[in-house]
Amino acid sequence: MKLRCGKCGVLNNLPKTQPIAENLNKEYTLREWLNFDFRQYLQHILSSVGADDFNNLAADNPNDLVAGYLSQEQVNELRGVLKSGFKNDQSLRQITEQIKNKVKVKDLYQTTEAGDIIRDKNGIAILKLSADARPAIIARSETTRLAAQGSLNYFKDEGFTKYEWITSWGDRVCAVCSDLDSQVFEIGKGPMPGDPHPNCSCSVTMFAEPNQ
Repeated sequence: MKLRCGKCGVLNNLPKTQPIAENLNKEYTLREWLNFDFRQYLQHILSSVGADDFNNLAADNPNDLVAGYLSQEQVNELRGVLKSGFKNDQSLRQITEQIKNKVKVKDLYQTTEAGDIIRDKNGIAILKLSADARPAIIARSETTRLAAQGSLNYFKDEGFTKYEWITSWGDRVCAVCSDLDSQVFEIGKGPMPGDPHPNCSCSVTMFAEPNQ
């Protein structure tokens, strides 16, 4: 059974600020949603988009395809949409529309650990996410996850070894994100933005040792 990643943002090594409260009805620019100016790290982010296998979205086998996970062709389309979104600093709505029109995601159905679609007593497949809802969730979740990965790669190249988790406080904050607030992790060994849940809007900032 596949698990879905979530959606978080990344801050740079500026003084810590309170991330924006998540409002899924607002028309965010990409920089507003990510909660930092990602353009300084654009090449690292684009490299992350190109290298990522989108494991949480991509089908591993024919059963996954039937359940609604993305084919390799759809994954390639998604890479193109996300690269264009970052390059052109598009809004989440624009990226969502591009995912809808170019990736053409399907309904996603619940599956067993063996990958079989779960059906109700009448034999009807149980829906997990509708095709109408998925583009917006993918846009939020994947832009933040990949921006986070690219930014962490940038900071690692700059000599940073640790990062601090910054929870986005609001009515919808979950217990996992709440507990992660202000915790410091080694890059590559701690939780990544996007792990807790879909549409998560937490962030991370680089943690500098006192002698740095």
